[in-house]
Amino acid sequence: MRTAWRAEGSEGRHDGRQNPPQHGPRGAWAGELASATDATRLTPRMSAGAGLRHLLRELTSTMRVHERGLDLNLGPESLHDFRVAVRRARCLLSQTRRVFRRRDVAFWDDGLHRLQQRSDALRNVDTLLGWIAGRGPRDGDPQDLARLCAHLRRRRKAELRSLLAHLRSPEHRAFMDGLQDFLDRPAQAMARGRRAGLPLAEVVGRRGARMHRRLLKERRGLRAGSPADDLHAFRKRARKLRDLLQGTRDALGAERVRPLVKALGRVTDELGSAQDARMHLAVLDEAPRTPAIEAALRAKGRKAKHRQVRKVKALGRRRLRRLVATLATPVRIAHVRRASA
Repeated sequence: MRTAWRAEGSEGRHDGRQNPPQHGPRGAWAGELASATDATRLTPRMSAGAGLRHLLRELTSTMRVHERGLDLNLGPESLHDFRVAVRRARCLLSQTRRVFRRRDVAFWDDGLHRLQQRSDALRNVDTLLGWIAGRGPRDGDPQDLARLCAHLRRRRKAELRSLLAHLRSPEHRAFMDGLQDFLDRPAQAMARGRRAGLPLAEVVGRRGARMHRRLLKERRGLRAGSPADDLHAFRKRARKLRDLLQGTRDALGAERVRPLVKALGRVTDELGSAQDARMHLAVLDEAPRTPAIEAALRAKGRKAKHRQVRKVKALGRRRLRRLVATLATPVRIAHVRRASA
């Protein structure tokens, strides 16, 4: 998506990114991607209901375009951007309370969550192949490594077929059409929450401040030996705050939000590499045992263990403490109220 969403953060991208050729079906796909974004800009005075519907319509269009990219087998980049659009749509639905009806939010969020889960296995294989191509094991027999890569490519093909079968199904098409219809309803015909008429900047600012306070509270409980699940939960919460502020930064003030978005991005990217190592270990555990796989398991095991410890220790150093101290500034309610006045 070529909007504010793409301006910050790129975690989980495949190392071998390539731009699709601008001709034939792929050129048509590139044109669809360029036209998926509405030129309308958010403003501080825009209501929360109107602003969120605008952002969710953009994200829904982006999902559809990247579904087409997956169908054309354009590579891991399409899968990454598809997953990012799904994740950010879920964030906007779930983190902006009382703008839409609770039962509507629960229904659409649950459907998007299931869609995200269906693509998890393909994403894990893609990032593992990228790691092997870029920084993978270099010791052992090259033929063993080639056999490992061949196994992973076969698995990728199978996972892609499974995902595409779902994306082409009547069930999925009905879900996406229903989501589009829900967002396209006139404001007068949509059952709204009590905060739908408030300024978007105020709603997001209040929610962002609460999310940030909880993030800092969780941070105090993290230690060098914290379980990997606790680190992953901390990372997901930081990513939700980043997605929320990044998507609505035109309403909040792009210059005010940018330092916070970058700071959160650094934390989530660093912790994400450790989580990737855990997922890659699970993929490798299912592969036939060869010396190349044993070498990859050893490398991934060291990375999963030591990188987590190193990054959590870094979170407690003075540099990160200064960083955390700046996180509250862009989401102070006083600033948000002045912006929306």
